[in-house]
Amino acid sequence: MKAFSVLFEEQESPVIEYNGKTVYRFLNCTTAGTYNFKFRNVSTNSKRGQYIDFHIDMVGEIYINDIWTPIPKRKFPQIVLKCDKLTEDFSLKIILKGGDFGLCNADNDGDEEDIYVDSLIFGLAMTIDRLEDGWFRLNCNDRENDDDFDDLVFEMKVENENSIVDIIEEWKPKYPEQ
Repeated sequence: MKAFSVLFEEQESPVIEYNGKTVYRFLNCTTAGTYNFKFRNVSTNSKRGQYIDFHIDMVGEIYINDIWTPIPKRKFPQIVLKCDKLTEDFSLKIILKGGDFGLCNADNDGDEEDIYVDSLIFGLAMTIDRLEDGWFRLNCNDRENDDDFDDLVFEMKVENENSIVDIIEEWKPKYPEQ
């Protein structure tokens, strides 16, 4: 099978249909506001370390567990969250005043000391299931050349100023040329 990164490039879209499923390369938020993230039920089935990767090209603020977290100063700023930290007690708040942030899954060789992760390449992709009460299940594939979407499975709910965000409809990504 072809890697998902190749399939996205061939179809010139970060959202494709594959074996009857909608597959996402990433999600992208461009609307200013305050976003409160809740996570639950993280499971993994991968030999590689599993992460959620926020690509940040924004003006605003980020709080992890109510602690202000500076936006990294580098060419491609990211906030990377290791999957085993995403319990129901974990909180993430992004105050987006301008620009955008993207969300995708990521992996690395699993070395706890290695903070470098890969995202948006090889087999990294996700499917999303709509659950009840504003929750979504994100089924993620790692870089391995398969399509099982069980390498990282987590549930996420995002609220924006007392309303629930429909991440499928509101954060549908587009390539810059679209």
